[in-house]
Amino acid sequence: MDDGGVLSTQYINRKLKLIFRHYKVKVAKVSSHTLRKTFGRRVYELNYKSDDALIKLSQMFNHANTAITRRYIGIQAEAIADIYLNL
Repeated sequence: MDDGGVLSTQYINRKLKLIFRHYKVKVAKVSSHTLRKTFGRRVYELNYKSDDALIKLSQMFNHANTAITRRYIGIQAEAIADIYLNL
């Protein structure tokens, strides 16, 4: 943390890694970005996977469109995997 009380991304990521390690949370890569994506995924799922949730998330994440938000929170990858599983 610097003198102005502003927390850097690096500082937050180091603290998150310590917290995840302390609580034995198994995540491949721990970062504030991981939490941001997880937040988006949870909002989408808790709102019944609605288009309205995607629109709001897209605005919150400052994405140009909902297609970017879908890819960002992993919806496209999941949909493609489902297609292969249904063959």
